[in-house]
Amino acid sequence: MTTRNRAQRGLSLASGVLFAASLASAQVTPGTVHQGELVGDPSSPFAGVFPYPSSPYGNPFWEPSHPDFGFVERQVMLGKALFWDEQLSSDSTMACGTCHAMTAGGTDGRVGAFAPNAKFGSPGMFPQDGAQRYFFEGFNGVPAGAPPAPVENKMKRVTELTAPSMINAVYFNKLFWQHRAGPEFNDMNSGGSPLPGFSDFAAPESLIAFPPVSPTEMGHDDIAWATGQIQYKLAKSEILRLATPSSVPPDIAWLQGQRYDDIFNWLYGSDPSGNPVTRERISMSIAQYMRTLISDKAPVFHESLITERERHAMELLEVNGCFRCHSSSGSPQFDPSGAGFVDKFDALFSDGQLHDIGLPPPGDVATDPVTGNPAAPEMKTPSFLNMGLRNRFFHSGQFTDVPTLLAFYNQELPDQPRNVFNPPLTPDEKDAMLELWTHGFTDPRVANETFPFDRPDLHSERLTAMGSLENRYGTPFGGAMGRPQIISTPPATDGEPWFKSGLANARPSAPTRFALSMTPGSPAPGFLIGGSINWSPGMTVQPDGMATWWEMNMPLLGITGMAGSSVYGQWFIWDGSTPQGYATTRGARYIVQ
Repeated sequence: MTTRNRAQRGLSLASGVLFAASLASAQVTPGTVHQGELVGDPSSPFAGVFPYPSSPYGNPFWEPSHPDFGFVERQVMLGKALFWDEQLSSDSTMACGTCHAMTAGGTDGRVGAFAPNAKFGSPGMFPQDGAQRYFFEGFNGVPAGAPPAPVENKMKRVTELTAPSMINAVYFNKLFWQHRAGPEFNDMNSGGSPLPGFSDFAAPESLIAFPPVSPTEMGHDDIAWATGQIQYKLAKSEILRLATPSSVPPDIAWLQGQRYDDIFNWLYGSDPSGNPVTRERISMSIAQYMRTLISDKAPVFHESLITERERHAMELLEVNGCFRCHSSSGSPQFDPSGAGFVDKFDALFSDGQLHDIGLPPPGDVATDPVTGNPAAPEMKTPSFLNMGLRNRFFHSGQFTDVPTLLAFYNQELPDQPRNVFNPPLTPDEKDAMLELWTHGFTDPRVANETFPFDRPDLHSERLTAMGSLENRYGTPFGGAMGRPQIISTPPATDGEPWFKSGLANARPSAPTRFALSMTPGSPAPGFLIGGSINWSPGMTVQPDGMATWWEMNMPLLGITGMAGSSVYGQWFIWDGSTPQGYATTRGARYIVQ
């Protein structure tokens, strides 16, 4: 359901007075980039393309004369930083933007799941299990009072449905493929009652609260928001610490290096919990950023940019009934002004409703995330916008390019016939349709990651799912299970009281230790670190020999001020099947962040 009649919504914990007071006491310099032209600015040359309800009804940005306009702009900037910060996940390898890449049209462009609707594979997350803490120990020199480090001991996972795009999502009152988010944003700590001012049209806020506690998204297994662990981890972190400074967009560069708790306190004020970083404030900030992601500069919206072939393809979509689901009116008509459509909600190219088109095939239906039962086959209509950037289509992700998608609807796949284009498109008509899908629906700012679709880089982009060619080196020393593997994806962070590393393919129930050094080397067979070696306490491999994940209380080598330095790590497994009595993994080089 689109936000055709969006109700006026207040902002919880926010007011112009609070903003002015906190700004006066802040020790930071906020950015000066004006966000108003993104959406809700009637002076924008593209304001007539998308729905623009009268301010303040349904408009996420008040007009600049509104006393709270500056507050909302700061929310957007903080939300943008949060969206692209991997520190929100359990092992600091997964940001919201990891699975919602601009260059993939706001979807997940990575390939790695074993099959459509898979739950196991890579890329993905190592889930952090708060209820089954397998092991953690302190190294010598751990600061007194360091918080216990939650432990992960399960394999990586991926979501069973492809990631839908967050671009233009703000215009829908229910989000996710199965409408799990919205229309209200509930206080999960008080029995699920809607928060004041968020009883309707708060689907973005509702959506944001799900991934951090999802075991297949950001890796927090059995850790609820109510525990405060997610908020605590983020509060003490430096904003965008894992991003390369030169890659941080200008509008949020002022935030880098600040601590999250300081900025949240500055923007929202204190909280009764004692931590200004809360579930509600995280959700509100990221949701406001999402409200700026409006792709209104695709050629299809502008008479001077759309080609005749693309116009013809639009006619083919209409006569074949595609707009029954992919529009609001059912029959989009170009506006005589030359910008957008007569019905502005047709610009979404989705009715936002649930439909069953027969995918995935019987026997391969995803399970309901709440009940665990086979899910209903109806799924939310995705938008045509930016579809040419995607390499996964439908909720099942079973088609990987636009030509195959067109063949599916054009009755060219014998195992999956779809009587949509009837009669089938001619070669010239297919070319016109491909031009519309890959060019006419694509906002060049999304494709090129330019403002407001710009972003910082991600630390995990330099890593593959089980380590990387960049940071692993040497040859493992084989054992009973073959060659054990070091899982070296999480970053090493200066000043944090813990360090994470994982071990896979090791002898079941074998004693093992992890070691760190400032230098690589080969002092003995299988050793890939040298010099002064700092050993962990003894640990034990999982009984099944599967991947084991430890988060150990240790500030790297017991010293701080190491940002930019390299440290080297390696696992040693006691294994009587080898002549030396032990097996080793490859070494891993970590550049301290």
